[in-house]
Amino acid sequence: MKIKHQICTAIATVASLWTGAAQAQPAQKAQFSIGSVAMEVPAPDGFCLPTKQAAAVLQMHDRLDPVNATLAIFLPCAKADDPSSADFFVIKSPRAMTNTPVTRSQLIKTLREQSSALGDSERILSDDDETAINENAKENVGVDPKVKTDLRVMGTDEDCVYMGGTVLVAAVEPAATSVVGVCISAIGNRMFAAYRFIPGSQMKEARPLLPLARKLAMSVRLKR
Repeated sequence: MKIKHQICTAIATVASLWTGAAQAQPAQKAQFSIGSVAMEVPAPDGFCLPTKQAAAVLQMHDRLDPVNATLAIFLPCAKADDPSSADFFVIKSPRAMTNTPVTRSQLIKTLREQSSALGDSERILSDDDETAINENAKENVGVDPKVKTDLRVMGTDEDCVYMGGTVLVAAVEPAATSVVGVCISAIGNRMFAAYRFIPGSQMKEARPLLPLARKLAMSVRLKR
């Protein structure tokens, strides 16, 4: 249940979106399971789920990320033919926690302690972490995204542990930059994280994304 693992997966996701290709179509809900717990979440306003033709992109995300499973990705409906856009939502869960029950309050308490030890001014990902992300991408999909990040813990409340910051993927021309806001939470005694990415390059742009990530996380429901 490491806070660092949650953000590594998002970097793999944005790097593969910028170097991949897919098409999408409108969809109302994403349905998925974490272990034996079935869940669903409505698409955010103006966003859509990828079609079956985009399965290769989703599989790429999983190959890039041995730590976390990709549960849902939402692309802008108006730009559904351009998944290389840095404008998207994604939901992930740690594979090691798939069958490990944890309540939201327990999760937030544990991650709050980790984030307090990390400190608000310390980067979540070190240079070594970024090297590992780049090497894993090169090994699995043949692309070194040349990722650089500045990601920080941005607080907690009763629903989420928040993270945010900037991501640079230098492998594309021109270099692609984005800003991310993250809500780590739990439902049905299962841990997951919701991410909101937008184009951008400044740390101050991350904090307004946190309520959007939280809104997506809080809209996840158990499937009856």
